[in-house]
Amino acid sequence: MAIDSSGHVWVTNEFGTVTALNNDGTLYGNFAPSGSNFVEPFGVAIDSSGHVWVTNSGGNNVTALNNDGTLFGNFGPSGSGISAPFDVAIDSSGHVWVTNSGGNNVTALNNDGTLLGNFAPSGSNFNGLSGVAIDSSGHVWVANAGGGTVTALNNDGTLFGNFAPSGSNFNYPQGVAIDSSGHVWVPNLEGNTVTALNNDGTLFGNFAPSGSNFSEPWKLAIDSSGNVWVTNYGGGTVTELVGAAGPVQTPFIGPPQLP
Repeated sequence: MAIDSSGHVWVTNEFGTVTALNNDGTLYGNFAPSGSNFVEPFGVAIDSSGHVWVTNSGGNNVTALNNDGTLFGNFGPSGSGISAPFDVAIDSSGHVWVTNSGGNNVTALNNDGTLLGNFAPSGSNFNGLSGVAIDSSGHVWVANAGGGTVTALNNDGTLFGNFAPSGSNFNYPQGVAIDSSGHVWVPNLEGNTVTALNNDGTLFGNFAPSGSNFSEPWKLAIDSSGNVWVTNYGGGTVTELVGAAGPVQTPFIGPPQLP
């Protein structure tokens, strides 16, 4: 799921379409334009031009739509190493970073779909790559579902670090999200917890508060108030960790009162 600058919510459907909702939940459109080659579309991210980038986990390529749902392009350039692509993220320069669960590497494309690079640096310990997110320093954070670690690359594809600090309880880590304080949040599908790292890879915290009802937590997102939203694949629910991430903006309750 990704949200564009107009507030449209873009969702991939495994059976070959992409749906967009208006911010009131009504339908904006359901898209599978000719040439899109959607095959088990999975990850989705939106660049600064409004292009909607989608990984085709069954098609070994990446499709980009214009913000009206028409086709921008279908990309799997020679040498890209795209294989069972899982997730996608866009950096501040518009580069498109793709995790390849079938190839244990990370591919970066330019914003026109040409190849920037294909990366699996020594020490990265890539194993069953899943979620990806990019922090404000340009580090590319990748969850290794098969390896129980999180790897971070520098923006040139070299290794920043490979992390599984004591107490992190990584167990089939899946999605990745970064909050405004630089904490890296990761749900543990088989551990029923959410782990957060500091931006140097040390442990910030491991979370499974009473009442969270985590059941195979799969993906997560962080809103502008610092609330962490977690989808539970095994439970068919969404859990909100209120104010767990930074920053926290205290909402007004009711109208302001005059003295």
